[in-house]
Formats: sequence, C-alpha cells, structure tokens
Amino acid sequence: MKSYLSVGLSGIASLALMACSETAGSSSEASVSSNFQISSVSVSPLTLNNVCKQLGGQGTAPTLTIKHSAVGGVPIKIRMWDKISNGNTYEHRRTRVMSNASGTTTVNHKFLPPCNTTGNSVSNYRFDVSASGSSTTKVWGGYDSRSKTIR
Repeated sequence: MKSYLSVGLSGIASLALMACSETAGSSSEASVSSNFQISSVSVSPLTLNNVCKQLGGQGTAPTLTIKHSAVGGVPIKIRMWDKISNGNTYEHRRTRVMSNASGTTTVNHKFLPPCNTTGNSVSNYRFDVSASGSSTTKVWGGYDSRSKTIR
C-alpha cells in the first residue's frame, strides 16, 4: 500500500510541475502579444465599383493594409461601419484575421458594400481595427445619397 501511495504522490507532483511549465509558456506568449502595436491602416480608395448594385456599383470589396509589430499569429479584429449624417450608424460586418509575422497584414474581406439609398443623408464609412489593446479607426470615404456622389 505504501509503494502505491508514493508513486501516486510523485505522479501528482510531476503533473503539477508540467502544469506550471505550460502556464509559464502561455504568459510569455501573452507578453509578446501585449507588446503588439498597430502603426497604420490604409484602405483602397472608395470608388463607384465598391458601392452596392442598387447604386450602380459592383460591391467590390476594399483592400486594407495593416502595418503592425512584426509578430505573427496575433488576432486582429476589423469592423466596417457607417456613421450617417442623421446620427444613426449601420454595421457592415466584422471579421478577424491573424497578423502576419512580416509586420504587414493585407485583408480583402467581403464586408457589406456601401448602400445608402435614403436620398437625404451622407454616409461616412469607417474601419475599426484592433488587436491586443491597440486600436485605430480609419475613415474609408463618404457617399452623399442626395447628390449620389462619393466624397
């Protein structure tokens, strides 16, 4: 009975030591991602091709280029939304990508295309980009539904 108890206790001690080692690895990964910074976001110009078919466009997806710390595998969240001149907002979907170790991540996601058909307001399309506590908002462009023009 005594030999089983000593093997059991040494086995438990080994498991506890392994758990500590894995926790230490996780905290170093968290340390790397906590140093992750987004330095800039650029987006292809808003053109008539980007707007919805109802407005005469093709709904072509924008291309975002995100410059950041040269760390790969950090989740980057991107939200496209519309801030409308009447005070409302409209969600154009969200996506999540992993950062590229080169320090530049390119995103070409099929967000809902700009489609303000109200005839009486101006839309300002924006992207919120965030990762590991670093965030920025990039204005893509505007669409005036009164004059049917891109601003």
